[in-house]
Amino acid sequence: MTDNIEDTVDPKEDPGLDGCCSAEDIGGREAKADTDGDRSVLDEKGACDEAVYRGKGKTKKDGGTERQDNCGDNACGKCHTDPLSRCQNCCPVHKKTNILSTREGINRYPRKKRRRRIFLWRGGERFRYMQIVASLTDPMLAGRAQEQGATMVELRFDLIDGDPVAGVRQCKEHCSLPIIATYRSALEGGRYFGSPEEWKAKIAPIIPLVEYVDVEQQFAREAGPVKEAGKQIIASHHSARMLPLHVLFVLEQELRAYGDIPKIIVTPENEDDVLNLAAFTRAAKKPICTGVMGERFRYARAILPLFGSELVYCHTGEATAVGQYSVEEFVALRKLLA
Repeated sequence: MTDNIEDTVDPKEDPGLDGCCSAEDIGGREAKADTDGDRSVLDEKGACDEAVYRGKGKTKKDGGTERQDNCGDNACGKCHTDPLSRCQNCCPVHKKTNILSTREGINRYPRKKRRRRIFLWRGGERFRYMQIVASLTDPMLAGRAQEQGATMVELRFDLIDGDPVAGVRQCKEHCSLPIIATYRSALEGGRYFGSPEEWKAKIAPIIPLVEYVDVEQQFAREAGPVKEAGKQIIASHHSARMLPLHVLFVLEQELRAYGDIPKIIVTPENEDDVLNLAAFTRAAKKPICTGVMGERFRYARAILPLFGSELVYCHTGEATAVGQYSVEEFVALRKLLA
């Protein structure tokens, strides 16, 4: 019961009835195991049974009554002559065990230390997992996004006119943040209507210039060049409805099979869906990105990072999705939540 105990008991809190004390010390009461095996209680019947402690002990006779002595050869004997005192200095049993004892009984429930799992840095300055992504329709706004507090930039090429390579270069001229290249398909809420082969041709010249590429499941077969170039893949899926929990876990495995960061965005229908999404985010393997679509449960975008979502998509200028916070708004929210 005491293998993992690190604390010692304050002598003021514990008058000192231990297994190494004699029968006379505890008033002729018997210590015996409870039926559930969790603790020992004192019975009013008679002699003191030998209590098992960590370490080696010797059985000695004291006035014709056997008792268990675990204090070692250097014990001062005070713990055996005075049951209300604690020989903290000489007795290793008293140091290493965590037994709360009273005249009525012995409570052997250990003091378990709580395992803390928090998603904020202790300094409160940054979320452990969260990166604020500024989703842009104009590469010229990248500098403003960085000044406002964004840590990454997404260029939505399905919403940007002109040469995508020139757009990336403009973005790099105005900021030094990592860049995500995205062609969001119409099936998942964007304006790209091409085939997977056309997607591959469009994304190919951009790959050397960016750090991340957003790859939807329908484009996964064409993601070979992204991997070969050593770029990170954000494997994304956007759903216009809420998915059951078991489907979310299966989807996460499918996305992780070809990508580095699964991104799962759903549309909750009620508060229970939001709770399920938070539970999934908490339980899923990291890294993970989760989020919501729509205005109704917009607040979920702010709380999901507390459960482990790594990326939070915001806007600078024109919003790229309904319900998005601006970068400035989310920086303020992060300060309040931290």
